[in-house]
Amino acid sequence: IDFSMPEGTPITTNVAVKDIKTWYDSKGGGYVSEVIFEDGVSLKLLHQSPKMQSKVKGGASKGSDKAAGDIQSQLERQQDLQRSLENEVASEVGRINNNRKARLEDVDKANFSPERTAEIKAEINRRADNDIAIAKQALRTKLEDYKEFQKTEEQLLEESFNRKKFNAAHDLELSKFEQKQAVELLEQQKQQELGLLKLAQEQRLFQARLSLLSETQAMQERYRLEREEILKNTKLSIEERQKLIALSKANQDKETRDKVNNAAQNWGGIQADMNGTGEFFRQDQERFSRLNAANDLADSQFAATDLNEQNSLDGLNAQFEAGLIKQQDFENQKTA
Repeated sequence: IDFSMPEGTPITTNVAVKDIKTWYDSKGGGYVSEVIFEDGVSLKLLHQSPKMQSKVKGGASKGSDKAAGDIQSQLERQQDLQRSLENEVASEVGRINNNRKARLEDVDKANFSPERTAEIKAEINRRADNDIAIAKQALRTKLEDYKEFQKTEEQLLEESFNRKKFNAAHDLELSKFEQKQAVELLEQQKQQELGLLKLAQEQRLFQARLSLLSETQAMQERYRLEREEILKNTKLSIEERQKLIALSKANQDKETRDKVNNAAQNWGGIQADMNGTGEFFRQDQERFSRLNAANDLADSQFAATDLNEQNSLDGLNAQFEAGLIKQQDFENQKTA
């Protein structure tokens, strides 16, 4: 009751005043002020006149600001400790979401403009969603790794490139356009490697059924696989691949003609023995053999001549280069 105290007597406390309510109490015979503090405690004061009600002042007493600051600091430390402990026992997705929540709270505390706040929050959410997608993909990948022994070569290749494409699509250091371009390039690489894988499978099958093929069929299949391998070798230029394929076809044509000639000669010998002209046939064969030997000798001599000429040219070039070197050394000595 204020009239029992000297006027202006303070009521000291370390807790700030939350609200002050006033009214007239007809039964109590006076004017009442109710002071409500932040901690929920309330204090009722009885006044002699309404003028005295207006003298009740709110606010914290001396030392309350420091106490409130200490309490706030303690609460923040508790929140940090709780967040740290929660992250220790949470899954990777849980940790990402916990960190997202904390960062969003920090943005609110930073007092940005509403527009900038919205932009930063959108980016934080985008990055958190991206990290969650990566974490979930890593878990799926870990589980799939245990099943590798059950999968074919094509399945393993497909999964490997799917992982690479996923990583490219979620690489935040790349722009959207660069992410799309990286995924397209990986798809092209996958198709190339898939083609080489199928070619290797065909070659293994060819070796397995080689004994079931005729000599001509085996030759045709061998050259087909050879040209297929050249065609899929993207490390070679297009022009180089075209030349190698042309040479492969030429070699096949030559081998085919040789086989036809040998088969014709063998069959001719059999027919000659059957109709009694075997001796004449063998004489013809000997004549052809001598002609072939003569052609081989001529080819060898031409090759030797070309080689000698080339060696002579190489020798002259070497002498010329040696002379230039000596001349340069002489000039260097003069100017030294």
